[in-house]
Amino acid sequence: MRTLPLFGVSLLALAACQRSDRTSTVQPTPPAPLQLGDPRPGLTSDELAAFDRGKLLFK
Repeated sequence: MRTLPLFGVSLLALAACQRSDRTSTVQPTPPAPLQLGDPRPGLTSDELAAFDRGKLLFK
């Protein structure tokens, strides 16, 4: 009679492991590496224009 609760607990543990495996297979794409002097990603067009003007100043 003691095997029935153990079987239930084992079944729940197995279900929990499968659920976590399913969610861990999706991995975010890492951002592209930045080179020194490159603008940061996500700049607005105005910010990128200001960056380019500043880059010309220091050439």
